[in-house]
Order: sequence, then C-alpha cells, then structure tokens
Amino acid sequence: MSGVYDVYEHPTKGAWGVSVQSMRVLTAEVAGGLVRQANLLPHILAPEVSKRVRAGFKKITRRKYLQLDGEENGLLKGRFTEDHPELAIGEELIFFTTVSIGDDVAALAQQWEAVLETTDVRPEALEAWLTRVRRACQYIAVPASHPAIALVVADWVVDGRRMLISDRPGVPQRVPKEVPLEWEEWLAYFFTKHNETRDALVQLGWSVRDAMFANQAIASLNSGNDGGWLAAAASVAF
Repeated sequence: MSGVYDVYEHPTKGAWGVSVQSMRVLTAEVAGGLVRQANLLPHILAPEVSKRVRAGFKKITRRKYLQLDGEENGLLKGRFTEDHPELAIGEELIFFTTVSIGDDVAALAQQWEAVLETTDVRPEALEAWLTRVRRACQYIAVPASHPAIALVVADWVVDGRRMLISDRPGVPQRVPKEVPLEWEEWLAYFFTKHNETRDALVQLGWSVRDAMFANQAIASLNSGNDGGWLAAAASVAF
C-alpha cells in the first residue's frame, strides 16, 4: 500500500496525487487507468502543486488511496479510490479485522492454508485470498467466497478478542467451534445454498455434533463427587 494522497483532478487529463510520508514525497499521475509514480524532493513540492493548479487541476476535498491493479504490457494500472486497497477486494465483504504489530501474516496464511485445504474451497479462490493475507499491512478482509474462510478467520479473531467489523449485526460472541449453530445462522445471509455453511463446519470438525460432544466432555470433567479435574489437580499438587 502506498499511502493516502491529496488528489487534484482535471476534467480531461485525469488525476494527480501527492502523499507526504515523513521525509518522502510520493506522487502518482492516473490517466486512462494507467499510473505513473514518482518521488519528489520536499522543496520541489510547492512549485509542482502550483504548476498543476495553473494547468487546470483542482484539489478535491476528500483524500484518497492509490489502488494498484497490477501491470499490463509493462504498464502499471490503477486508480484513486476512497476505499482502502486492502478492503477493495472486488467481491462482497463479510467482515474484516485489523492487523496488529507483531502479527506474522505469512505464518497465519500458512496455518489457514493447511486447515482450508481440507475443505472444498476452490483452490484458485483460496490462493487469491491467501495472497491478499500475505500482503496485508492493516486489514485482513473476508470475502463471501466460501463459509470455511469466514469461519477460520472468525475463530482466530474471536479467540484472540480482536476487533471484527461487519455491516451485518448480531455477530456471535463465541468461536465457531463452540457455537456452530449461531455462526451458521449469522452466515446464512451471505451463503444461501442448502447446508452450505453446515457442510463447511463439518469439514472443519466444528459441527453441532462435535460441539455437543466437546461440551459434554468438559461438563464431565467438571462434575463428580471428587470435585472434577480441579480437585484432582489440587490433590496431586499438595
């Protein structure tokens, strides 16, 4: 990601933007879907802005991000957008979460890949999403491409008490493996095929049946005349 830009627009010549980052001044000229980037020395910035204004460029009120869309025939493609590039995923967004300092996104991508390869997520969709995860600097976005992707990220977010941001209200407050039915109901808005989310839960080993057995096991450990496993642990320790 290349920062936030003050953007100047021209009715026929496209747009020109400038981003001041500490001692660096980055510029980007966007015309016809093509991007030309450059670095400016700080003392050149004011004359360059004046030149653009004299040429008919007008500064717009809202600052924008520079969205880079790859190369074509050796030319860089892109556009200025108000949407953060890491959230402009080109498909419906279920939710997103923030990347914290210290998060190893490469390791996360590797971990999620190992889990999701056991499901029926299409390989090309999985690889496209994992590529975005590996490149993430601020946000990890979850698309409505397959419920298994949403479930594994939700498990990580909720378990780590991280922020989960979604336009859809009623996000479950416990991890999918503990309350699979709540997540199935919440994701039903995005995944409407019969049993689509339920099948993903089964593939991940987080079905309603799995949750019931896990809860029963916990209940049995915490019950009994001997005070359960806590009492057993105390008797060993002392």
